[in-house]
Amino acid sequence: MTDLPPEPPVRPDITDTRADDQMSRRVAKGAAWIASSRIIMRLVGFVNTLVLARLLVPEDFGVVAIGVAIMQLLQNVSDVGVSQAVIRFGNAERRHLDTLFTMSFIRGLIILTLLCGLAPFAGHFYDDDRVAPIFVSLGIIALMFSSLNPKFFEFERDLDFSREFFISIMNKGMSVAVSVAVAYFYRSYWAIVLGLGAGALTQLTLSYVLMPYRPRLTFSAFNEMLDFTGWLLGVSALAALNNKTETLFLGRFVGKDGIGNYYMGQQLAILPTIEVATPAARAIYPGLNQMQSDLGRMRLAFLRGAEALAMLAIPAAVGTAFIADDIIHLVLGQKWEDAIPVLRLMAPVNGLLSIYLSIQAFAMARGMTKPVFFRELIFFLIKTPVFVWAAIEYGLIGAIWVSAISGLLYVLLQARLYRVISGGRGWEPLWAGRRSFVGAAGISLYFVAIEPFIPGLASTPLVINVGINLVGAGLAYVAGVGAAWMIEGQPDGVERQLLSLAGIRGKGAKNDA
Repeated sequence: MTDLPPEPPVRPDITDTRADDQMSRRVAKGAAWIASSRIIMRLVGFVNTLVLARLLVPEDFGVVAIGVAIMQLLQNVSDVGVSQAVIRFGNAERRHLDTLFTMSFIRGLIILTLLCGLAPFAGHFYDDDRVAPIFVSLGIIALMFSSLNPKFFEFERDLDFSREFFISIMNKGMSVAVSVAVAYFYRSYWAIVLGLGAGALTQLTLSYVLMPYRPRLTFSAFNEMLDFTGWLLGVSALAALNNKTETLFLGRFVGKDGIGNYYMGQQLAILPTIEVATPAARAIYPGLNQMQSDLGRMRLAFLRGAEALAMLAIPAAVGTAFIADDIIHLVLGQKWEDAIPVLRLMAPVNGLLSIYLSIQAFAMARGMTKPVFFRELIFFLIKTPVFVWAAIEYGLIGAIWVSAISGLLYVLLQARLYRVISGGRGWEPLWAGRRSFVGAAGISLYFVAIEPFIPGLASTPLVINVGINLVGAGLAYVAGVGAAWMIEGQPDGVERQLLSLAGIRGKGAKNDA
């Protein structure tokens, strides 16, 4: 699917190729289940966001975002990697599952205790009495997530994501139903909190209904679990600090309106990029875990995934950046204008990050979590002080620019991590997606040289304007990718797979590997 750079060569034999094709189909099927659930969840969540954005105000989102950031920070800092451990250990015994449940449940109790203890201080720190009860409520939600059935993750180990599809849809549906109802009748920030709680309770219940199991409290396999989860726990802690501390600092230095706009802009920037890449990143881990004895096959599978992710995320990222103002006005309304620069700057950065999103799955499949830990540590030590300084000195706009620039730094760190894990060159994933960048240039050309001269476009209703631009940018992207593919001699890549699905055959494939 991906034609690799000429050095170093990767030449799987016929047996490996057949095995890879079979595994690719299983991974693709798993990714399809995940993608389908996430698409439906995002569409439902998108409607939920539209409704809540109209019924509530940015300050409501901001005050809840503070509590959610603290909860997620504590969750991620203490994440023991239950699902990853179940996959890594293959046929896990009861003692493994029970030990994982015990570790996770105690973690939930600790988070609940910390949030309850922090509640009064947080209310004073942010000078808002609403923060304290939000903290307590989110602590209960965290405990529910920490009590999930560990045996349920055996479905993921076996690349069977159909049950997760069902449980995710039910989770989101219940969450949206509750949040919209509360927002409609009470116009209160509690709509967001109660919606989260309803979703968590639904997920907890169904995890035991779909895979009956009665866990016991025990530490009988603690040492074995710790060998795997040690570095992974450190990775989770640093990743949480990298992802959540910015929200906490913004809540202090730019106010709740500022953090609300930052949060909504970030969410919209993630939607067409990271959100697209996540299903493949999750599905590829159990697949790579079954290839761990053959580095060449693992590397080839990763690069195939990087090519496909680039084909999806890069055009969405570039197009979103060009019409960021229209998206904000159409989706959220005029009161969210401060979210425009967040969306415009972060969408392209997230597009680049999407190409490397599966790198942590690659590292875990190889048992190399230590370099992942140091990637997060380096990023934290560089980004955090600069971000705090920018937020204090320049407010929201300074924080946005630091987030975007630090995102580019993270791309470089991801490239270095790929080199360490695979033995290849750090730019190989970007090279795998090279034709997508040509297509992105076509999108840019459309918005710079064609869109301004379309007669009457500026006076059309906003929704029609956006629709026309999406079609025009899409055609420009397809033309750019198609031209690059033809110039390269129609190599065996994503384009050929798409043509095959459409029943169209190209000429013989060129394989540069």
